[in-house]
Amino acid sequence: VADGKVRNLTEGVDGKFGHPYERPLWSADGEHIFCFGASNLWQISIKDGYYRNLTKGLKRNITAIVHENDGNIVWSPHDRSSVTVQTQNSETKQMGFYQIDLTSGNGNVLVEENRCYGGISSGGIFSVDVKNDRIVYIAEDAKNPPNFWLVSSDFQNRHKLTNLNP
Repeated sequence: VADGKVRNLTEGVDGKFGHPYERPLWSADGEHIFCFGASNLWQISIKDGYYRNLTKGLKRNITAIVHENDGNIVWSPHDRSSVTVQTQNSETKQMGFYQIDLTSGNGNVLVEENRCYGGISSGGIFSVDVKNDRIVYIAEDAKNPPNFWLVSSDFQNRHKLTNLNP
């Protein structure tokens, strides 16, 4: 901003970046942005333009990035060493949440099941309680209409908040 020069942070990257309902998100420290590209999660350094595909070996499509309520900052619970994403297994069609380690890129499954999470067109709608490391999300399946669920950042002790159309 200071010198007014424009820099392309994704120059040389094969594939398209973007998602119809999700914009790139900032890291809490403002040093990186996170975005979608070819059903993967990418981390791009603002300082030097270094980019990397964080979910290359995950074998899951990334459908949403869990973010703080302001919608601009990626949610990174605890020590900010990971990012939580919503996924879909293209073979089984199961949806889930994974925690992606920002150092190694390894994905840790938090939950994966025969449910649809979301809101707008498979993109997730979340409410994140940053102070208490909790998420409220919507889930539905063939036998149950959409309901709100509350869960801790490690996805233990999930609790259904509503019981719509029992």
